[in-house]
Amino acid sequence: MAPTYPSFATPEQYAQLTGTEVDPEIQGTLDAASAMIRRYCGWHIAPEITENLVVDGSGGKVQTLPTLRLVKLDGLIETRNSVMTIWDPDDIEWSRNGYLRRVGIWTDRLQGITASVTHGFSLDDVSDLTAMAVTMAARAEASPFGEKQTAVGAVSVTLSSGPRGASGGVSLYADQLAQLDAYRLNQRL
Repeated sequence: MAPTYPSFATPEQYAQLTGTEVDPEIQGTLDAASAMIRRYCGWHIAPEITENLVVDGSGGKVQTLPTLRLVKLDGLIETRNSVMTIWDPDDIEWSRNGYLRRVGIWTDRLQGITASVTHGFSLDDVSDLTAMAVTMAARAEASPFGEKQTAVGAVSVTLSSGPRGASGGVSLYADQLAQLDAYRLNQRL
């Protein structure tokens, strides 16, 4: 079962940032926005958690973990030719960006590395993602059925549309995608 992470925004934060009343029903939309952000970035981002990450071995001098904020390496098991080696974290160099290095090369075995780590940002450190989740939810709430234009009497309002002219629902716009590149795994150098 996949882990469940808290939303980047709460209904109270939504109400504060949008100037509306607190509505607990908005939580589902905030959760969907948060899930979309995480899916695009390729990792959970926040909060800081301790978990076991199972990754394919790189077969090179550097092993990469799916995180951009490694706080602590608690342990590591490498499987090579059906032999498991338990590494002492003190024998491994690691960076906050999730890179691991040790003497020799890493296994190239699929799912050959199990790393016990503490990683992620605190939710307080990602206020930009709180604002983004609120913006995404507010946009979805403004056009829940995908309306592109609405009119009352002689007044007509054209609602914003997202990528490829889509409107309604939770979506990421081009400016948001650019902002998320700072958190996106495949943006590593």
